[in-house]
Amino acid sequence: MTDLIETDVNVKQYPDAYGIIDHNGRIGSLVSVDKEAPAQSALAAQQACQNLIDDAVASGVEGAGHWAVRPITIGMGRGIGSLPEPDPARPLEEQGLVGKYRVQRVDGSDQPGGKHHGCRYFVLDMDHDPYAPVALGVYAAICEQQYPKLAVDLRERLGAVPASLSVDQD
Repeated sequence: MTDLIETDVNVKQYPDAYGIIDHNGRIGSLVSVDKEAPAQSALAAQQACQNLIDDAVASGVEGAGHWAVRPITIGMGRGIGSLPEPDPARPLEEQGLVGKYRVQRVDGSDQPGGKHHGCRYFVLDMDHDPYAPVALGVYAAICEQQYPKLAVDLRERLGAVPASLSVDQD
């Protein structure tokens, strides 16, 4: 059975491709869906990916038994996925919020029908953005009561700047 994707305007359409996702959430092979004949092409793309997995398992490729076929939709979706792409002719400082990243969940729950399908994500570059450590420090302070281990990890492993906040969590 092929997956239909619900777009921003509640139109069902086929994904752009099917991909092989490994146990770490990395995309391996992609087989594109022909937009001229999407129903037949989507089914063929799914089967081609499954055949690649089956061949890898039969050949003894390590971890291949944990690979999965997933629909891949590029540049579409609800929420943050529908942001405009950056304009290379203009400085980023002039563009505001633009779609610079594609985020996928390792567990696949961001796919259609999953708990996190359509969720919005915001990426912080802890190595190049001077505001990121402070922003992450505020997040660590806010979540510390409910997720103390996460707060410690954000500070110790990612360099979040400690912040002192009074948070009312009603």
